[in-house]
Amino acid sequence: MTLPPPSFSPSPAVPVFAPPPRKRRTWLIVLVSVALVFAAGCAFGIVRLVLGVKHVSDVESDVNEATSVFIEDSRDGLSQQGWDGLCEDARGNYAQEDLAGRKQDVSGFAITDTSVDYARGQATVRVELQRADGSRSDEVYVVQEEGERWKVCAFPV
Repeated sequence: MTLPPPSFSPSPAVPVFAPPPRKRRTWLIVLVSVALVFAAGCAFGIVRLVLGVKHVSDVESDVNEATSVFIEDSRDGLSQQGWDGLCEDARGNYAQEDLAGRKQDVSGFAITDTSVDYARGQATVRVELQRADGSRSDEVYVVQEEGERWKVCAFPV
């Protein structure tokens, strides 16, 4: 049994040198362009967010460190290093000898809240102090940025 040859349908005549038919892909170009701009904007935003969060956490860490150093140093009376950690206004309000002789009966402390006002270069730090007798108290310290350092400006007396 032999099969008949396959039948071919005649194809339309296309000139050999004619350009291919032009398809409208404008919507595809616009869509891809919008997607690229959106992706670039998202990437830029994520980078800014990560760098911004890092900056905020670094500032809060510096503020908390300045407060902790001051509290630790003032347990046995403020030393020269503790005095240098005070801002200019605080050094003008207190005599170094008075603060050096003032001992705090602090057995431990925990920083409970830090609020930074970036526009003013100032921060408030809430601290829960534990006294040697077991009592606890909440105190607020004001820390101010001077130059590149954060320094304690106001503290409970």
